[in-house]
Amino acid sequence: MKIEMRSDSEMKDTEINWLGCIPKNWQIMRITKCLDSYADYRGKTPEKVDSGIFLVTARNIKNGKINYELSQEFVKQDDYTEIMSRGLPVVGDVLFTTEAPLGETAQIDKTGVALAQRIIKMRGKSGVLLNSFLKYQIISEFFQDSVKRVATGSTALGIKGSKLRQIRIIVPAIEEQEKIVEYLDFTSVKLQKLIDYKLLQIELLHENEKSLIHQAVTKGLSCNVKMKDSGINWIGSIPKEWNITKIKQVASVKGRIGWQGLTTDEYVDSGPFLVTGTDFDNGNIIWNTCHHVAESRYCEDPYIQLREGDLLITKDGTIGKIALVKGLPGSATLNSGIFLVRSISTSLDLTYLFWVLNSNVFIDWINFIKSGSTINHLYQEKFVDFKFPLPTLGEQQKIAALLVAKTTKIKSTIIRIETEVENLEEYRKSLILEAITGKVKVS
Repeated sequence: MKIEMRSDSEMKDTEINWLGCIPKNWQIMRITKCLDSYADYRGKTPEKVDSGIFLVTARNIKNGKINYELSQEFVKQDDYTEIMSRGLPVVGDVLFTTEAPLGETAQIDKTGVALAQRIIKMRGKSGVLLNSFLKYQIISEFFQDSVKRVATGSTALGIKGSKLRQIRIIVPAIEEQEKIVEYLDFTSVKLQKLIDYKLLQIELLHENEKSLIHQAVTKGLSCNVKMKDSGINWIGSIPKEWNITKIKQVASVKGRIGWQGLTTDEYVDSGPFLVTGTDFDNGNIIWNTCHHVAESRYCEDPYIQLREGDLLITKDGTIGKIALVKGLPGSATLNSGIFLVRSISTSLDLTYLFWVLNSNVFIDWINFIKSGSTINHLYQEKFVDFKFPLPTLGEQQKIAALLVAKTTKIKSTIIRIETEVENLEEYRKSLILEAITGKVKVS
């Protein structure tokens, strides 16, 4: 397979600013002019059942494929014909998601599935448009930008079927489409394998980090100490000289009184910082994302006026997000949904407790107290009874220092690999764009 840049003499100006030039013998056509079939399944929501015909939803369509694990919904066999009355899916048909998420695409890879409301099914016209070439068109930035220009919605962007019908696509001869698809399939598979390998590296690094933290807060730093049974299943054995303690024995736990907390209409342009769980990132508080409240609201609850070194943990919604108060830029308080943990004992280093709460000791305890329920609230009376291993203060400080150093290195490696993945994704996008707009010639 040979790839070469086309000369200027082979190109023509489309007079479309964001597209530029395409090969002289290529056409720009309205998408529906190139289709034999166009089916929009929006309408009545089908009844869902525990088993039956698999319902492909917008959530199943990701990265150019149908992922049957991302969402598993089913409809009745008896309802299938009615649900698919606008057109049965055929292997190779192209799917397009109209919202939540917008603009994802895939090709049908097996028959006997139903399609949900937020999906449009398209089939290229024989001799005019290959389905696989249409899929790459939809993936391309050219098509995605066209979709975004006509999409609507305040919280989630979506596109009307009438607007999608008006979008134009680039159509070379079938023979060129075949070559382009062969080239993009080949390069996409190679790039995806490399991306998958790097994603596996990231997953293994996260697992290594979890294992490192758990080992440090349950076994310590020495391999040659005598161990004893902690008496707690999710902790296991701990060094003989360590103790098991409860939060309430070594720390105070406070939260803002009142379920609703402060509302957006109470925010001001400047004043004391108001910290919420959304301001937590990787164990830190991102101060420039915090809102501000009036001094009077800060002063009304002295128990949750933040100090340098305080430990914070979310207790509502996404429970267990943790941050240490560092680099306090001025007066700051908490909104609802967060506990403030402060040491009341000389035997506790809060930085060590930070790592305990980041470990599987805490995660497994959370899973234990769920007891089969869908917990979305960490109750104070339960949290203060959380048991954890407690070494001497000096060993806590050594453990905390080691974990800071090692996890910083791991996170740095993860960030580097994530950047590599992003670059590979951008490279793939550029290959697709250059190929489907004819900037490169495939022979």
